[in-house]
Amino acid sequence: MHDYHPIGDAFSLRRSIGNGFLAVRLATGPMWLGGFLMSISDGCGNVPTSLPDLPDTGDDGSSLFTLPGRWPALAFGLAPSDFTADELFGLVVGIVVAVAVAMLLVGVALYALNSWLQTGFVRLHVNILERASDELGPLFSGRDRFWHMAGYKLLSGLIVSGTAIAAAWPGALLAYFGYVSDRSTLLIGGIGAMLILAVPPLVYVWLGVYLGELAVALDGASPVHALRRSWSLAHGNRMPLLGFAVVCLLIQFVSLAGVLLCCVGLLATVPLARALTGFAKTESYLLFTRGTAQAEAWRLWQRQLEEDRPSPVPAA
Repeated sequence: MHDYHPIGDAFSLRRSIGNGFLAVRLATGPMWLGGFLMSISDGCGNVPTSLPDLPDTGDDGSSLFTLPGRWPALAFGLAPSDFTADELFGLVVGIVVAVAVAMLLVGVALYALNSWLQTGFVRLHVNILERASDELGPLFSGRDRFWHMAGYKLLSGLIVSGTAIAAAWPGALLAYFGYVSDRSTLLIGGIGAMLILAVPPLVYVWLGVYLGELAVALDGASPVHALRRSWSLAHGNRMPLLGFAVVCLLIQFVSLAGVLLCCVGLLATVPLARALTGFAKTESYLLFTRGTAQAEAWRLWQRQLEEDRPSPVPAA
């Protein structure tokens, strides 16, 4: 039987973040590379959703026709008058479809990259914990869990999104009615209702699936079993998990301050923050599910104890 840690001790921010800094110092290259690749693939949804406002030329009564009019002119020296209205519309549709397909392909590629790397990222943490090693190989060892990880990410994403939609639709309906009727009070009230109704169940469900990826990577769980395990581990423990998750998110948000160093700082702060918080989560999950007995053999912990031990005072 495992000597289970209370979740408040297992997900101790002071211990896990402190050991995360030690892991970054010990294996700076692998941790930075893992954090860099995960940061890129985590952002697969951060794409533009709208085109900037375009000036009205006054000729067509719509800025729609200024878009294709300029691009051919720049590319081929053609003027808007060289196209009929149907040709302009077809060009716009073609451009929109091409951009949408390109965005979809990029999103799928990043999703696949994230699903492949996630297991290796966790195994990198385990290798550092157990061996105090700076080997890079574990980072790219997640091929065997690719489909399970991709399936869990899809399953948990659908559950979280479905929860948000189901909880927010009454407020969204009220906001839409206020918009179409030009009643700002209803519009603002609807937006407020969306937040009030959607945020609590969304956070509750998100915390319920928060540990599922680790169950896939470390416990060999299928997507459904990982969902059940994550939900079971979160049962009665959502408040400690919420505090841990919020601090990790804040660390990653603060890492964006690297933009102040002419954006170059982002290449250091964002990947290392992602690696630091990912390591803290992995260590906390292992401690919570494996117990103290196995953790005492971790070489990284032994190294930390050696560093924290005060130097002997020389005899007088």
